[in-house]
Amino acid sequence: MAFEELNTRDQFFYMLEWMLVLERRHGHALQVGLVHIAYDPIQIRDLTFSASDTATKLDEIKQCLNNAFRKTDLVTRDGMGFWIIAPFMYTDPVTQKVNHVIKTAPQNGLAIADSNVRIFIMKDYLEDKTLDFKTGQEFLDHLLKSK
Repeated sequence: MAFEELNTRDQFFYMLEWMLVLERRHGHALQVGLVHIAYDPIQIRDLTFSASDTATKLDEIKQCLNNAFRKTDLVTRDGMGFWIIAPFMYTDPVTQKVNHVIKTAPQNGLAIADSNVRIFIMKDYLEDKTLDFKTGQEFLDHLLKSK
């Protein structure tokens, strides 16, 4: 992972953890959507020839996602998947934006299947007060296990 990617990942988790604290203190002060785009290793293998090609392709995908979402949305890579923090006013703009990204992805050299995309509304997963996430990664792991 390049230094820039590590820096982006640190910023992503810093913001996520700040939002989690804010939600705990002020209950639904923000409306935050979290988008997870998971790539199957076989999909990536079919697009590339070697490990270095795979790393390059994943970097290209991240760049395309950065360009597709707003500058205020944070995108980070997590293994073969990507997480996007997308603050919003209502649920529809997040789903509309993701649908637009999926439809235009082939033009950008991406192959994103609808089944690989999950959208989470943060407040829906913080209503259970018995859950206490110590880190942003714990929260993301919880989201992936849900539903």
